[in-house]
Amino acid sequence: MRLENKYLVPRSQLNELRAAVLPHVNYDAFCESRPSRDYTVRSIYFDTAPMDDYEAKDAGILSRKKIRIRGYNTREENSKVFLEIKRKLGPRIGKSRAPVLYSDLQQIVRDGNLEAYFQSRNLDHKTFEDARSFLYHVHRGVLNPKVLVMYEREAFHGKFDKSIRISFDKNLRSVVYPGLDDIFVNEPVCHILTDYFTFELKFFHSIPTWVKSVMKRFGFIQRALSKYTMCFDSHNVSRKLSKSARIPSSFHSF
Repeated sequence: MRLENKYLVPRSQLNELRAAVLPHVNYDAFCESRPSRDYTVRSIYFDTAPMDDYEAKDAGILSRKKIRIRGYNTREENSKVFLEIKRKLGPRIGKSRAPVLYSDLQQIVRDGNLEAYFQSRNLDHKTFEDARSFLYHVHRGVLNPKVLVMYEREAFHGKFDKSIRISFDKNLRSVVYPGLDDIFVNEPVCHILTDYFTFELKFFHSIPTWVKSVMKRFGFIQRALSKYTMCFDSHNVSRKLSKSARIPSSFHSF
């Protein structure tokens, strides 16, 4: 499991910060291939009716998880999405993810018939197990979509240590109580932190000296920044809604 640190940075410092890190990093392959040098991340977060995962984060519980479906950029004919479980144990994070076709997503989540799907797509055993774990949590916990979180990610890896990952996450926005078919929507959304972006650092052992120098120069303060909880809160909806009010119509079949 990797370590993850997050920092909130004024958007006015974006160009200066980028110039400070570029001598030590390269853009990742996804950014390198795009003229904008960033890509759009789209995540639908699931939770229980009483919002157990939200409350675990709010309470600062050290061992917790987030269940989400992640997609990227815009919908295309063969777009893939990823069934993900992000786990956090103290300062360390781990993630499992299983790619599926967006066109198959509704049926997979509704029916949970993974055997037939994975045989038809000739997918590997690890992907199957990761997908099965995702569906186990969704169905056993009666989880439903709570918020769709979107942002543009500018991502880098270290030139000399590629396990060092840095990202600038910009233009944070969200949709509350989405359906699965909303993962590629663009409007209407609620924007937050419009004058800031998040600087995320992922590493395995210790923070490199050059990163420490950058953090000191910019006066970074590590923060507990959860895009899920911040975006959900931005909609000013009660977490004490009745269960029926929480479940989108497309999920009443659970």
